[in-house]
Amino acid sequence: MKILNLSNLQFPLTPHEVIAQNPDKSFPDPFEMPDGYVWVLPSDPPSVDPLTHSLRCEAAQDGEGWREKWTSVPLSPGEAAIAAQRHRGELLRAVSDKAQRRLDEFAQQRRYDGIVSLASYASSKNARYAAEGQRGVDLRDEVWSVLREIESSVLSSTRPVPTFEEAIAELPEMTWAPALT
Repeated sequence: MKILNLSNLQFPLTPHEVIAQNPDKSFPDPFEMPDGYVWVLPSDPPSVDPLTHSLRCEAAQDGEGWREKWTSVPLSPGEAAIAAQRHRGELLRAVSDKAQRRLDEFAQQRRYDGIVSLASYASSKNARYAAEGQRGVDLRDEVWSVLREIESSVLSSTRPVPTFEEAIAELPEMTWAPALT
């Protein structure tokens, strides 16, 4: 829970901050609230689109004491641009992470440690391992080419930011060549 300083309505505070504001007082362990401060009961924040709004939390008194009061605040154009940039970066990282996991899981179907291990067999003298390894190299190249194209298009604003599901759906199907099944 967060703490409110009743004398100046400073909120939110932590026990550590309350102790720092009162250097002449001795505090027991566990922490006990000094006079002039109150605990603020938590409340669930509303859902907002982080690309268009932020949340502000204040302490408000109600019939039960002090409680968090959340307010949705529209972002300024500059803040919205920063939020959109952050969102693009987070989405691209999430899609890249998922693509890497899918590549590794694909390789693990044939008991390779991951896609790097699978791809390392492309130069094997064993024909089957070489073919499987080459499939890993080809698939890895295809996946990362698609991801770089999505990233380039989004960053150059030639396409809107896809949803996570849309971006993943654009990745090539991860299958073994019929001769390798």
